[in-house]
Amino acid sequence: MSFSPTVLDHDRIRLNVSPRFSTLNSANSVGGIFGVDTRSVNTTVELREGQVLAIAGLLQEQQRGDSSRVPILGENRFLRPLFENKTISRDETELLILVSPELVQPMESHEAPTILPGMEVTEPDDVDFFIYGDIEGRPGFHHRSTVWPLFKNRNCRCKDDFEAINRSQQYYVHGDNGFSK
Repeated sequence: MSFSPTVLDHDRIRLNVSPRFSTLNSANSVGGIFGVDTRSVNTTVELREGQVLAIAGLLQEQQRGDSSRVPILGENRFLRPLFENKTISRDETELLILVSPELVQPMESHEAPTILPGMEVTEPDDVDFFIYGDIEGRPGFHHRSTVWPLFKNRNCRCKDDFEAINRSQQYYVHGDNGFSK
């Protein structure tokens, strides 16, 4: 599935949608490796935020018949019905795709989280790592931690001091929105 959105207006989006559906096909096998049947469609639409595009009609219909017999006894045409297994199956599949675009606005600097993902991850001590097989340390136990103790100490020093808060924001927030350093 491939999408290429282009924002045209404050709530209008041009969307190029290219879904592709592939299945294995044992009839097209080469050297024991199955072939692939592929169906695809490509369309471009203009939608407003919240509208829904539905693409349907990528149909797949398969019919299959298999026969297996017990060696020697299944070769005899009088005994074959007793020692033969025949199966017939028919499958029909339709792929339905629903797309609803949504414009995402950037966060304001005061909405940015103070703790980034991974800041609270710590290394386990030797007992936890070698004996228990833990790959992360226990919560609140900062043995060889990443940057969380440093970040926590800076925030504690900056708690009530307005100048220190601005210095902290300059260290962690670069530009209007976003984190750096």
